[in-house]
Amino acid sequence: MTGLWPALRPQVEIDPSIGDLEGLWDRFEVFEALHHSQRICNPMDEREFAELVALLDPAGRERWLDIACGSGELLIRAVEQGANGAVGLDLSPWMLNSAATEAERRLDRAQWPRWVLTEAAAWPVGPTSDCVTCLGADWIWHGMRGTIANLAARVASGGVVAYGGPRLNFGADPDHVSRAFGQLETVADVETELAANGLRVTARIDPGEAGWLSYLERGRRDAEAWARRYPGARAERWLGEHQDWVDHFERDREVVGWSVWVAESTIA
Repeated sequence: MTGLWPALRPQVEIDPSIGDLEGLWDRFEVFEALHHSQRICNPMDEREFAELVALLDPAGRERWLDIACGSGELLIRAVEQGANGAVGLDLSPWMLNSAATEAERRLDRAQWPRWVLTEAAAWPVGPTSDCVTCLGADWIWHGMRGTIANLAARVASGGVVAYGGPRLNFGADPDHVSRAFGQLETVADVETELAANGLRVTARIDPGEAGWLSYLERGRRDAEAWARRYPGARAERWLGEHQDWVDHFERDREVVGWSVWVAESTIA
């Protein structure tokens, strides 16, 4: 893309700690190029995503925090189904613009979630939310254990969390994978960690290979559309980035899976 970056929507708050907004437009253009037409930016299909929203039981929830909220689809659906006090955090101004635009289209103004451009790790810690969600962003806290600990630290007693992240694929030999690729947590490892942080698992969603293939295909279409809209070296780079994603999937498809866990806080 060339020229000036888009304007940030007025509904998006900028955390005072954000010092280089221009740098964020640049840093996250790749994700916009590969996701700009998508509302579900992970391998869940529509049925699985709707199931997740239902499991989180939005009606009556007053304090919902979505970390790395992306396009905002989870929060918008939650509000459509009765949630209030929704806050979405993300570091991509592209994604938050998309979230704010979609919320304006689908919700009454009084229902709009609060969208905050911020480093999620800097968001205040404390058990103040009755639902805390983080799907596919465990890099923020350097892996599964740090992510679960931080979700647990932000959810109120009796509230729920949803954690989405990688795990050892079903049927893969953990000893072989450990020797050949390094350690990858199993479903049991994740659930042990949730329990250690006072979170009782109530459900798990396991997107299959078809979900991954659909996600990659959507990314391909978006990357190609972006290249037509903004031809040049950067767009070609994003096409190459998408091909890297495909290559990594092909390399790891027998080893790496992805799941979303829903768990209830049991800490009084």
